[in-house]
Amino acid sequence: MLPSAGVLMRTIIAGSRSIHDYEALCLAVQESGFEISLVISGAAGGVDALGERYALEHNLPIERFPAEWNRYGRAAGPMRNRIMAQHAEALIALMHPTSPGTKNMIKNAHQAGLKVYAKIIPAGN
Repeated sequence: MLPSAGVLMRTIIAGSRSIHDYEALCLAVQESGFEISLVISGAAGGVDALGERYALEHNLPIERFPAEWNRYGRAAGPMRNRIMAQHAEALIALMHPTSPGTKNMIKNAHQAGLKVYAKIIPAGN
């Protein structure tokens, strides 16, 4: 279900760290139908960085939620994902077929009632 036209949403842009295709991200934003008021970023490489670039190029504010790996170890990513989901209304995710961190973000987004648009990008792209 896509949002009504004109509804601005705080949107997480997240995904695989090995995806660097900015055009694919722009297409995903367009396909989602989401009207973004603010980009929420996990402050990682790959899709998170592409989302920040998108925000800068479209004059959108950015909220960064870097994972505290040194403090929480492997639990840091899932903790960060839960926190981001609590601050958002939508998620745009680009991922490779096997992407555990992005799958966790999608799960958290669904549990929080966010609108979710997820797109699988074949490995190597």
